[in-house]
Formats: sequence, structure tokens, C-alpha cells
Amino acid sequence: MKLFCPECGAGIAAEDIDLASSMAKCRSCAAVFSFKDSLAAEEERASRRVQATELAIAPPKPPKMRLEDAGGDFVISWPWFTLATLGMTFFCIAWDSFLVFWYAMALRHNGPWLMIVFPICHVGVGVGLTYWVLCGYLNRTRITLSAGELLVRHGPLPWFGNRLLQNDQIRQLYCEEQFQRSCSANSRQFQLSAMLADNTRITLIKGLASPGEARFLESALEQRLKISPQRVPGEYRD
Repeated sequence: MKLFCPECGAGIAAEDIDLASSMAKCRSCAAVFSFKDSLAAEEERASRRVQATELAIAPPKPPKMRLEDAGGDFVISWPWFTLATLGMTFFCIAWDSFLVFWYAMALRHNGPWLMIVFPICHVGVGVGLTYWVLCGYLNRTRITLSAGELLVRHGPLPWFGNRLLQNDQIRQLYCEEQFQRSCSANSRQFQLSAMLADNTRITLIKGLASPGEARFLESALEQRLKISPQRVPGEYRD
């Protein structure tokens, strides 16, 4: 950083600068001045340049994600199926088979009402888990970015989390870590979030397996939306 005298505009020699006190003296007009604010501003600019360089590096595309760019729409989609879906399939088969056997025995032998009512909660769990497994096999997430709006849809089986935003509502996209209430070491997940023009924050995509997936979506969508990447307070950082 080169210093100039605020009084006469002359350049300041290095030997006339005291870094310890952030003070300098001009040989031309003998003015003594502080350059602390200038130094802080230069450090801030340097930090922003480093951030811009880091954020400009596009993350690699995850293998499971598919990109389509046709008809004026930009689409990113991916299936839900994972190895966890396969493992849960066998668990659901065992769980549901036991419930079928239980109720078959109860109805065949005219069992007491308690035998019918007692497993109701287990039936609810079985239905929920079975639906989750079916979604894992059949569902896809599809993000469509058109000229005026961003659409997030999960299907074909109904699922929560669908979104529709106008492009001019979106101020910034960023990655967040989801905090899972689980003892499992493999429970960490990530999400793509958006900061809107009115400074409110919303979740766009949940349940991403890695920060790389969220950052790829962030980079690809911001590039299309012509949003300059910036750090957001609270975003996930490695």
C-alpha cells in the first residue's frame, strides 16, 4: 500500500512511516497524520479479493445430478435413491410382515380388542417408513430456473418442501449444515438456503449428503441468476 499526504498529496517515503503507531510524516509539508483507517480499508479490500477468488472456483458437479438447458429453462434434477433406501427396504419388509402376521392372528382367532389397538402406533411407523422408502425409489428433486422464477419440486409422490420464488426476490444463496438429533456419526446433512431481498432466510433444499452438493447448486444457480457470490453470516464453511 502506498501512502499519500492528506494535506499536500505528496507520496510518503517508507522511512517516514511508523507501522507500530500507524503514524506517518510528510517531508514536503511536515504534516503528521494517522493512516490507521487507510490501512484497515486496504486490509478489508484484500480480504474481499481473497473471498471473491475462493468463491469464484466452481465446485465439481456431483455424479448423481443432471443438468438440462433447453427451451429457455435451466433444470437441475437428481434421484433420491441411496444405499440407505436399500437398507431401509429390508427393515420395512420385516416390520410390515410382522404387523400383517400379528393382525392375521388377532382376526383369525377373534383376539381381544387390546390385541387390535396395541400395535396402532407401530402401524403408523410402518406406514411412514414404507412411504419414505417408496419416495426413495420413485422421487426426484427438480429445480427449474426460468426467465422470471425459480421452482423447486419433489415428486412424483407428494412431499413437503416445494418452493416457488421470483428471481428478483433472491439476494444470495448459501450452504448450511443441518443439525440432526441423532447419535449416529453419519447423521450430518446439508441444505441450500436463500437470503431474500428483505433479508429473510428460507430453506430451498434439505437433506443434501455433502457441502459439495449444496455449493454446486449455489454456484450453478447464482451464475444463472447473475448474483455475485458473497459470504453470508452463519453459512457452513469447511
